[in-house]
Formats: sequence, C-alpha cells, structure tokens
Amino acid sequence: MLSGSSSASARSSAPAIRFREEARALLQRRLAVFFGATSGALLVILVTSLAIAVLARHGAALLTAPMVRILGSYAGVIVILGAFGAVCRGRALPERALLGIDVGGLLLATAGMVVVGFQFGDPHEARATPFMTVLFLIVARASFVPSTGRRTAAASFGCTILITLGTFPLPPIPNGSMYVDIFTTSRNLALVSILATLTSRTLYGLRREVLQAQKLGEYVLDEPIGQGGMGMVFRAHHALLRRETAIKLLQPENVGEAALHRFEREVQVTARLTHPSTVAIYDYGRTPDGVFYYAMEYLDGGDLEDLTQFAGRLPAGRVIFLLEQACRALHEAHRASLIHRDVKPVNLLVCERGGEGDVTKVLDFGLVKDLDDQTSPALTGAAVLTGTPLDMSPEAITAPDTVDARSDLYALGAVAYFLLTGEPPFRGATVVEICARHLHSIPQPLSERLGRAPIGLDAVVLRCLAKVPADRFPDAGTLGDALRDCTDVAPWTSRDARVWWAANGAAMRAQRDARRAAEATPAPSKDPAGTSFEAGATMAVNLGDRAPARPS
Repeated sequence: MLSGSSSASARSSAPAIRFREEARALLQRRLAVFFGATSGALLVILVTSLAIAVLARHGAALLTAPMVRILGSYAGVIVILGAFGAVCRGRALPERALLGIDVGGLLLATAGMVVVGFQFGDPHEARATPFMTVLFLIVARASFVPSTGRRTAAASFGCTILITLGTFPLPPIPNGSMYVDIFTTSRNLALVSILATLTSRTLYGLRREVLQAQKLGEYVLDEPIGQGGMGMVFRAHHALLRRETAIKLLQPENVGEAALHRFEREVQVTARLTHPSTVAIYDYGRTPDGVFYYAMEYLDGGDLEDLTQFAGRLPAGRVIFLLEQACRALHEAHRASLIHRDVKPVNLLVCERGGEGDVTKVLDFGLVKDLDDQTSPALTGAAVLTGTPLDMSPEAITAPDTVDARSDLYALGAVAYFLLTGEPPFRGATVVEICARHLHSIPQPLSERLGRAPIGLDAVVLRCLAKVPADRFPDAGTLGDALRDCTDVAPWTSRDARVWWAANGAAMRAQRDARRAAEATPAPSKDPAGTSFEAGATMAVNLGDRAPARPS
C-alpha cells in the first residue's frame, strides 16, 4: 500500500519528467511528425521551385552541372529527414535511440544544408538557403518535439555552430566583409536558438505540471467515469505496470474530519474482503495536499441500472445468475460483521472478466457498518439514517442503529424486484412518501405486476421484502441457495452470458457512456418541504433529535 508520505516522496524525487513508456511513446510520435512534416515542406519547396523554373522557360538551366549538384544535395537533405521520419513511424524505439535521433537528425540535416550552400556560385544564395532552411528546422522542432530546454539548446546551438563553420569557406558578398557575414548569420541563429530553448522549456514545464496534477502516487488520472456515495471515480493507469485502474477521490465538498475517516474506513473495509464478486482494492493513500484516494480494479461494464436501460426487464434466470454472485460477496462481508447498507442497482456492476460474461461485482462500501467497530459511532451510528430511499429497509428508516445483515437482504430483494419488473417495489413523490411505503405498504407480488411469474422466485423476492427482519432469510448465503433452488425458472448459463456479451457488450457500453454524459449534471427534484433529492441517490439524514423508534 502507498502511504501519503510515499506519494509525497515520489513527487519530490521526480522534478523532471522521466521517459517512461507514455513519455517515450509521445516523443516517438512527435519526432515522426516533425521529420515527416519538415521533409514534406522541403519537398514542396523543391518541386514548386522546379515548376517555376520550367514555367519561366529556364528549364535548360536545371541541367547544368552546378544546378544538378544543388538539386541533388537538397534532395539528399529531404531524404535524410524522411528516413528519420520513417524510422520513428515504425516499431517502438528505446529512449536512448529516440534522443539520438532527435538531436542527431537535426544536426545531420544541418550538415546537409551546409553542403548545399557549397554548391551555389552566388554568395547570397550560398548563405541564405542554408540559413533559412535551418531556421525553419529549429523553429519546427521547438514546436513539435517535447524536449527539455537543455536538449533543445544542444541541438539548436549545434546547428548554429555548423552553419557558422560552413560560412567561412564561402566567398564574401561583393562589397561586404566576410566577418560581418559570419557575425550576422551566427547572431541571428543564436537568437532563434535562445527563443527555441525558452519555448521548449516552457512547453515541457507545462506538460510536466499537467502530468503531476493528474498523478496520485504511481497512478495517472485519465478521465472521470462516475460518482459514488463518497467521491468521484476516475479511469486511471499505473505509471509502471500500465494496468488500467479505477481511482476514487474524496470530493472537495465532502472534505471534513468525519468524511475523511469514513472514506479511509471504506477502503480499509473493502480491502479485507476477498470474494471474486467484491471489487478488488489495489492501493490507497493521501496526496501532499490532503486529497484521499484509493485504486481499485477497473471494470469496463455497467451497473445493473445500465443493463436494464439497455436490455429492459431481465429474464428470471438471468436475475438469479447475477444476484446469486452478489449474495456470495455479501455473505463474506456479513460473516466479517460488515453490513453494506447501500445495496442498490448502481452499486452492483456487471461486466466481462476472464472471458466470462455477467460477472457481478459489489461496489461502494462507503456506507458500510462494522458491527465489531465500537470506536467510531459517529461514522455509522444510530443518529444517522443512511442509504438509498428506493432500496432502504424499514429498520434502516425507523431505527438505523439496529440494522444487520438482513437489511442488506431487503435491499437485494428490492434490486431483484427492479430487475424483474423494471420498477422499484415502491415509488413516491417525496422521500417521506417512499419511506412510508417501505414501512407500511405490502409490495405487489411479481405474479400480479407481470401477469405471470415463477412461483418460487416470487416467494423468494417477497420474503426478502418482509417488513420484519426475522421474516427474511437469515443470511445472504441462505438467500443465494434459495435463488439457486428456484427450479421453475428457465436457467441462464455461463454460455448464455458469453453469447449475450459478445453480441451486445459494445453497444451497451456505448449507451452507458452516452447516458452518463447526458446525466453528468442531473437536475434534482424537490419534495414539498424543499428538500432536494434524486430518487436513486444515497441519502444521509441526522436523526439525533428524534426519539428512537422501537426496532422491528
């Protein structure tokens, strides 16, 4: 596990961007663009110059020996640049080779332009053509290639030295001084080299700041992918292992001592669980500026709400296949005296893993209650009603200090009801109305809601939704067994799951992304009392001033 101090150490020991894989790949791509673009630009200049000469009826002059040598030398520079571009567009090259190509390619092209200058009989052209071409190369490199200021200075001033040395053997300009010519050429290229160095240093520094701002320990944030009960979730990757990861951050508006403790408990609690249907935790820590985070496995699927948005009501066999896995994960948590307290469709993810489809993962233990933990009652104690109204058990409403594993089973029954019917067991215009129906209303049997439903599964779901905890299944393992024993249901097999995901997985993920983008800033509803809420959102209400109700 990374600690906050190790994260700070990682930052302080890396003042400059090292060429790890992402930096190496970026450098190779930019070098390919630089060499390709400059060779193409010089080729355009060569071709258009030839065309102008032909149109001006000077084509015969192109066949003279001096002109052939000039054109050949100039074409040689184009070939040099194009060859380096082709190499960079090929297989991945090591960092050392790319650094050599970067500086060496520019110096070699400059040497080629010195040779071009030697071919001109006109002293003006002998100086102007190499000077303008190398000036173009220096500026283009500073724009395209990510480079430290030191490397840009070495390449640019190296070109300046080569051009200056190449000016000595040239004949002086009539009525001019050779030393004045050399000084003017060197001064202008030196000024351009200084500007190129400053440009590279600035761009490189900005890129470094962006990467450091996106970096948490050894993880680099890529893009936001969702929001949980306690914070934002980002797709990220490990800088060394290149493993895709999901990073959860505590949102700034949630910062507070209690929130920080709860967030830390979330990762510590989840890390204790090992069932394959519980999301795996890789790492956690705190940044130097106090942002708490943890890294978990990245699951490119969708939650059960995404699945029903795409596929509609699910067949009974598939509901059993999915929820039985969730039962096994919750059973492990319950045996460790951990109650989830926020089981709902968006906290049950379904995805492909290891070539298998419909793999269920239980997410977001942010509201978990540790029955063995008596040291932090303020975090999950009796005075706070927490959960999601549509899936909240009666005792979680009336006496949240009495909730146990059977409260999670009630919520799982509400999830099953939603998957089978496309509707939650109870709806209401306000939070109070929804909670009242959980307390006093009997859910409509599946057979009545759907017209026909498997008798065994109907009984299992209604037993989960019993008002009195003692009337429900005693534990999640027993509920999983009961789901498996529903023999009047057409089975959903692993092969069915693989076939479905092969045919529909990509389309479901695309619809998921589009829907989440559209709902990035949902408009909250308001109850008559003015309380802002969303029907599927987690709710936390302070009940400290209310008299505790008698537990069911």
